[in-house]
Amino acid sequence: MKLLLNRLQFVRKAFATTKYEMLISLGIILVLTAILSIIFYIVESIAQPDVYRNYWDALVWAYTRYMEGGDGVFEGGPITVTGKVIASLLGLIGIALVAIPAGLVGSGFMDAIAEEKREEELKQLHIRMLKQFPRFNSAAFNEYCRNLPDGCPEEYKSSRFTTRAELLSRFQTRLGIDFKDIADVCNRYSELRLRDMADEVSDEENPVSNFVVELIPVNTRYGCFVNRESDVTIMVTSGFDEMGTSWFGYHMALLGGFNFLCKNQEVDPDERDSYYFISDNATEEQQQMRNLFFRDLQSVSGKGKWVINIQSAVRSSRNKIDFNFIYDNRARNNPSVERITDVERLMALVNEAFSKAPFDDAPHIAQQSELYVLTKNNIAYKLREMQEGTNVLHIRVASNLINMDLRRSVAMYILSDCIRRSFAPQQKLREEDIQELRSKGYGYSLNA
Repeated sequence: MKLLLNRLQFVRKAFATTKYEMLISLGIILVLTAILSIIFYIVESIAQPDVYRNYWDALVWAYTRYMEGGDGVFEGGPITVTGKVIASLLGLIGIALVAIPAGLVGSGFMDAIAEEKREEELKQLHIRMLKQFPRFNSAAFNEYCRNLPDGCPEEYKSSRFTTRAELLSRFQTRLGIDFKDIADVCNRYSELRLRDMADEVSDEENPVSNFVVELIPVNTRYGCFVNRESDVTIMVTSGFDEMGTSWFGYHMALLGGFNFLCKNQEVDPDERDSYYFISDNATEEQQQMRNLFFRDLQSVSGKGKWVINIQSAVRSSRNKIDFNFIYDNRARNNPSVERITDVERLMALVNEAFSKAPFDDAPHIAQQSELYVLTKNNIAYKLREMQEGTNVLHIRVASNLINMDLRRSVAMYILSDCIRRSFAPQQKLREEDIQELRSKGYGYSLNA
């Protein structure tokens, strides 16, 4: 039965792909028939006025040429030379009436077969490409954990992380896949995306294009959602545009046992819909995706809970900050809106932790930078309208650190640990999260 349904679907696809062409050809045949029948009536009505009394008789005769060859409807056929020529042309059109749709359907079948074959090819290439993202041990993370004053917590021993991205050239040389096939796989499968590392550094550094394939977590229409029933949710609103933030936020949430919510898909890549600044001109499809995102966001937010949005920023001479903590300063006079003292404690903890981390220079940390002033259409305000009492904090992390520093795993652990100690000190890792940290497979442990 399944095979039969697949074949019927195959036939439907063949007809669907040629529907437009068949309608066009049918329209041309109808127009030609109407024109020829007018000429036919003019010449035959003079020679046979009793047989062809009006235009409709000539038109009916023209169409019977397609079904009965002209016999059985009228007593006589055309007797003029012009009428006989037109009758011959109508006979040829009658053949075309059958031949053209048959040819189009046959072409549709060939296209459907080629498309099905291509789908299978892309499916196999997709599997091969995914296997190039193995989970790995981070030497920098292991060293940092070993040097912790209290030692490494048991649940973090032998931790493994999903590979963030692989060089495009590796797929070309190691797997022998050409660029078109790689691009087709990335367009077909939403968890793989082509990126240019040059976009993640300042123009001051004279960046050179270096293409990679990024692996992102996907299990929903808008991106990814993991509900661990925590009071803290790590959110990523710009995963589609900002390379590495989906990976960084996902592992921060995993290491801390927090909920994770990420928007890294677009309805239309050419008409992007920001969830950091919520606009009022979303299309119907964009609004449907927004509704799914905000439904899940509401389920993990509420009074006393924290939603922490992770974004990236390109480090430059104008912006030398590695970690920028952004919140609404006006909330200082309204403790029910946001617990500013907790944010300040978090920043102090992060400063202290990074000063002891294996970084050549302690990362620069700032709060409420003038570069990122919150406005009324920011998602923080939208969330507070939906769930009163929710605490919202934005943390912008330097894209250089996320994408080009091998100690990025240390950075996300420090942030995660400090957030846990500040906002959810009773938070514990679930057994399934510990198992994921120790998994030796490839890709993310998600059920789409």
